[in-house]
Amino acid sequence: MFASSAFCLGPQVDAFEREIAQFLGVAHAIGVNSGTSALHLAMVAANIGPGDEVLVPAHTFIATVWGVIYVGATPVLCDV
Repeated sequence: MFASSAFCLGPQVDAFEREIAQFLGVAHAIGVNSGTSALHLAMVAANIGPGDEVLVPAHTFIATVWGVIYVGATPVLCDV
């Protein structure tokens, strides 16, 4: 994988998605290129969008908020 630089898409990612889905006992698994993309995908999968508010930790990396903003929802920073 490192020699081919195939970190997004490609046969290695297809194989990983199949193997991890089988290991977890689920029908599908999706590999993404970053934690930001994973958070964005989670928002989409949860049908979160404009008009929704999402609680996020105040002490965090900005990507935590970006996933919420990308779907048009409002992040609400909380002291945890």
